Amino acid sequence: MLAQLSERQLQEALTSDSVQPDEILPYEEKLFIPKLPYFFPVIRDIDAWVPQRYASRVHFYPAAIAYENGEILIRPKDGGDCRIRTPAPTGDMRRAKGAMISLRRGGIPASLSIYYPIRFPLSALIPQRFVLESAMHRLLQRGPAAGVDGISVDRIKNHDEFINDVRQRFLEDQVQPRPLRQKLIPKKDGRVRELAIPAVRDHLIQAAMFEVLGPYTETYFLPSSFGFRPGRSAVDALRCFRSYLDEGYRWVVAIDIKDFFDSIPHPVLRKILKQDLRGDWRLVTWIMAQARAKLVKENGELVRRGRGVPQGGPLSPMLGNMVLHRLDVWAKQKGFRMVRFADDVTFVARKKFGAEKTLTQAKEYLETHLGLIINMSKSGTRDVHTEPVSLLGFDIEKGVVQPSKENIELCKEALLDILSSPYTPEEKTELFYRTARSWGQYFHRVFFTHAAEELEGWIRTLKIEGGKVDKQRRVSLTS
Repeated sequence: MLAQLSERQLQEALTSDSVQPDEILPYEEKLFIPKLPYFFPVIRDIDAWVPQRYASRVHFYPAAIAYENGEILIRPKDGGDCRIRTPAPTGDMRRAKGAMISLRRGGIPASLSIYYPIRFPLSALIPQRFVLESAMHRLLQRGPAAGVDGISVDRIKNHDEFINDVRQRFLEDQVQPRPLRQKLIPKKDGRVRELAIPAVRDHLIQAAMFEVLGPYTETYFLPSSFGFRPGRSAVDALRCFRSYLDEGYRWVVAIDIKDFFDSIPHPVLRKILKQDLRGDWRLVTWIMAQARAKLVKENGELVRRGRGVPQGGPLSPMLGNMVLHRLDVWAKQKGFRMVRFADDVTFVARKKFGAEKTLTQAKEYLETHLGLIINMSKSGTRDVHTEPVSLLGFDIEKGVVQPSKENIELCKEALLDILSSPYTPEEKTELFYRTARSWGQYFHRVFFTHAAEELEGWIRTLKIEGGKVDKQRRVSLTS
């Protein structure tokens, strides 16, 4: 069926209402309805709605969709319903499988997307030229580092020829990756973070798979997950956490997964991909080939990787979310409240007994079902009213959330590096104010005006001599 359609016909099919309900395969097209004038939810399950108050996007999937008396009625499978006053959408609501509401700050809706099933499997969509071109555009914007081939994306002269070569490899199932290049990044605590950078061709292959898999996984990821997802950030996770504190959840359960991305068992990952991709074996095989790619260390040694997903490509954050999505579902079924940003997992409880029970059960689930190891030296339970807690670069002390001192010092260090750089005075000025403004806006977004004021006062104390900051002055300012 797919081979008989041109790329133009296929691209039109992804946004049309010509799909027949008896040809459902796992991908969803979106019907976009802008400018919603009114919004009045009727939610029976309040606990399920609370974590979504600060989310930029709220997904109802799977859900039954109907249009009645100028309103779209959304009835999720898990219970509750939601009504939205909106113009009549095109398409048959009986075929709709779910919906997504985009929210502005304060929970004001901005748009509505309705998910419809279409007939093409994900593995058949990835090799399409418009998917590869979109993936190539994203890579050019990111500018990733070069792999073992020594070629970066911006050095490719003929993009059309390069895209055609990758497309042909997809069609012929010749997507076996080249070895990854190891890059070690030192951390402040003396340890190192290992990146595994793919070759330029494999970078585009992963980007194309992410281009199609990203919107698909967003239809079933839960609102308790915030990391590496469009429209969500650490600020949203922090706001959700603060809402729990306001509701009386004073006990925090912090769980640290030891070397999460490097320790995911490949059998577990393969089983999860099989379940989530609904048996699309071609795509499962392509992803597992990328996960099992060999690694060239900095000393030139070639090693096999028996577990983990390589950090350094577009796929690793999404695969990590797909694995820990099982923890999100388990926590929801148990009735636990949690905030997860990638592999940073935080539960909340009202009492100490509930916190200790949550820690024990979560540890058992992660080790038994996902094959992950918990670092107990960094995991534990704390009372936010009596003990300080760190979360995503912020400190919670005596129930008050504020930016960590380390976070503020990082901002100061970045600004001092700019002032000590060999740029021209005009370039320094532009880069300095751009960086200072971005940090200030970040603190303002979470309502920590005093942190922005502290940075402003610190900036006014700087003295620049000869276009540079004195080294002794630098040490005294950052100590």
